[in-house]
Formats: sequence, structure tokens, C-alpha cells
Amino acid sequence: MRRQGGDLRRYEAIGKAINFPGAAGDTEREDCCRTEGVGGGVGMKAVRLGEHARLIRGITFKPQDKCDPHDEGAVVCMRTKNVQSTLDGSDLIAIPMSLVKNIEKMISIGDILVSSANSWNLVGKCCQVRELQFPSTAGGFISILRPKTDKLDAGYLYRWFSSEKIQNKVRSFGNQTTNISNLDHKRTLNLQIPLPPLDEQRRLAA
Repeated sequence: MRRQGGDLRRYEAIGKAINFPGAAGDTEREDCCRTEGVGGGVGMKAVRLGEHARLIRGITFKPQDKCDPHDEGAVVCMRTKNVQSTLDGSDLIAIPMSLVKNIEKMISIGDILVSSANSWNLVGKCCQVRELQFPSTAGGFISILRPKTDKLDAGYLYRWFSSEKIQNKVRSFGNQTTNISNLDHKRTLNLQIPLPPLDEQRRLAA
């Protein structure tokens, strides 16, 4: 079946300058919405992020739990300093695998690591995991953003979440205590994300 020209124009509009509309208007509605104003026309359907993705909190540990990544039974624990424009593996610490009580807290290729407790201007900073040197988990100041349905492509999710508009929105949700701001999981998962067909998501993320 041939793609309708109107749909193609909408998809192209989404890809321009990563000006995703998910942070516009009432981004915290529980229901699906129609996003207006994309590329000057009617936008496509958007859905609540939490319908298709989850935010997984990292694990906490004591300083004495740290060990070498090469130790038997060790798992690397990613920290906020590892979350740069790409995953920085130049300074790694590890902890015993026995501290990871839930397998979903293990990092997989394609996962998005999000700084969830940091100075205000760095909360929400993210990178996508392209490769891993060691089996890895996330520390307590990081959350793992991961698709939970096959309708959302991880690369598209990263491109959307790392866009300037969404980063600013997520930062504005921060709950600040002293000098540390914390990611608001609930409000972040209530954001609306445009959801084109999967093949279009992959093309936009390429």
C-alpha cells in the first residue's frame, strides 16, 4: 500500500531539527492526544510515554561494596559521570553481582541511561548504550529508560528524549533538595511522545 502524502509530510516534519511536539501544551495528560502544529499542519497521534516505556531506578550500595570490574562475580555500576554525549567507559567501578536483586536493572544494548539525581542543569542528561565492555547495572543516581512494547524503537526514543525541548521539560520537573535535583519519574512518564509507525521511527532515528 502506498503511503499517503500527508502522512509522509508529517513524518518529515517530526524529523526536522528534532522539534518533537511532545513537550508542547498539556504534556501530562493521561489520555492520547492529537498534536497540532507540526510542520504547519495537523500532527500525528501521540501517546503517554509510560504506555510504551519504563524508567527503572538504579541500585544503591555502600562504598565498601566497590570492587574491580575484572573480579569474579563483579558487575560494572554506571554512574552519572559515565553519562556523557556517549557512554563514557574510561572510569568504571564495579560491585558484587549479588547486590543486583532484579534482573531488569541490568543494562542492555539500546538502553538509555538518564541522570536522575544531579545538579539542576544536568538532571535528565542521557546517553544511549551502544556497546558494553562488561556486564553492567545502573547506580542510584541513574535511571534506565527502556521501551516496554514493540511499538517503540529505542533509537527513536533516545532521539526524542535527548531533544532540547524534552530535556528542558524534564529538567523543569526536577524535585530539588539542597543542591541536588531529582528526576520526577511520574511526570516524565506522563509526557506525550509522537508515535509514527515503527519503520518511520527507525528512519527518523537513523
